[in-house]
Amino acid sequence: MNRSILSLIFMCSMVLALPTKLRADIAVIVHPNNPVSQLTKKQISMLFLKQVKAYPQGRKVRPLNLHRKNPLSKSFYKNVVGKSGRRLSSYWAKILFSGKGTAPEEVRSSKEMLKKISEDKQSIGYIDAAQVNERVKVIFLLAN
Repeated sequence: MNRSILSLIFMCSMVLALPTKLRADIAVIVHPNNPVSQLTKKQISMLFLKQVKAYPQGRKVRPLNLHRKNPLSKSFYKNVVGKSGRRLSSYWAKILFSGKGTAPEEVRSSKEMLKKISEDKQSIGYIDAAQVNERVKVIFLLAN
């Protein structure tokens, strides 16, 4: 076989060997003793936009965000909440300047998110689904 055909075969095999999933699945998580077992995308959106201040069972909610520059945070807001970039910044500016509230607390990492959620029954957050452990409960999974 000539070299160009061998090179083409090699390149094709390398492309096929690449992971098919380049983006992480997003798990929305709560404390394992939180009575919530699942939420809809709409309910999650309303909680993270602070349009609703309590879980459906009436317990107060405390949403936590990964840092806004974290790619998982961007994906969460785009695919679950339906807002990203300027639209999200504009939304929070409007809420803040009207005195109606503040954006959810930001955490620096998934590790910090797991720690805070595992210590607070009111918290809700999101992480890469591959990082879920027994200290949290998944109530929504977005497969990317």
